[in-house]
Amino acid sequence: MMAKQKRSLKLIAIFNDGYADGWFFKVSKSFKEQLDIKKTERKKSGKTVIVETQGSEYSMYEGCLFSNILMKYSSKEEFQNILQQDIISIQVKQAFPASNGAKGSVTFHIFKPSQDKTKLEFKEEKWLNQHDFIELLKTGVFQ
Repeated sequence: MMAKQKRSLKLIAIFNDGYADGWFFKVSKSFKEQLDIKKTERKKSGKTVIVETQGSEYSMYEGCLFSNILMKYSSKEEFQNILQQDIISIQVKQAFPASNGAKGSVTFHIFKPSQDKTKLEFKEEKWLNQHDFIELLKTGVFQ
C-alpha cells in the first residue's frame, strides 16, 4: 500500500487576474490540477473546511502552451504587435507526470519571433523533469 502524499497549505502559485502572480510565463488558473493544487478537506477548530493544498505530483501534458506575454489578440495587426515584443513561447510535446517520488519528464519546444517579426518560429527542443519545468515557468531561466 502506498503512503498518502503529504499536502502543504503553502501553494507554489497565487493567482491574480487568472494567472500565477510573479511567474515569468503566463500560467492560468486552469492549470491548478497540473500544478497539483487541489481542494482538500482539513479540520479547523473541530470543523471540516475545504482549503487549497499543494502536492508535488506535477502533471503537465502534451499540448500545454505558455508564453511570457499574454497572447490575447483578435486581429492579425494585434498579433503582429505582440511579435514586436520580446516574446518566448514554449509548448509541451511529450510529458510523463511526476508520481510516487519520480519527477516525471517534459519535452518541449521553444518558439521565438522570426527575424522579420512576422511569425513565431521553432528554435529548439529541450527536456526537463516536471519539477524543473515548473521552475522554468516561474523564473524563465532555461537550465
